[in-house]
Amino acid sequence: MGDRPRLPWRSLWLVLTYPLTWIAVVLFRGQTDGWVPYGFLLPSRGAGTLLLTSVGLLAMLLVAAAAVWGLGRARTAVLSSTDSVPTPR
Repeated sequence: MGDRPRLPWRSLWLVLTYPLTWIAVVLFRGQTDGWVPYGFLLPSRGAGTLLLTSVGLLAMLLVAAAAVWGLGRARTAVLSSTDSVPTPR
């Protein structure tokens, strides 16, 4: 198998905890001193645009995490299927 247990599908949302915290801190700092590190997070563009951009980024991150999760499962399946094949002598 591997050196660690497989991550269950229901735990995939944990990938979003750091980015959500980061966005909250950036927006808070933007409110306090007016500076944000990226132009797409400027509050002056409007709350709707900011929300749509943030949701889009988080969705892309979740899709990437799901792809990594799926590739990890596929790799495990391939490795376990090759383990059951007897090797010629």
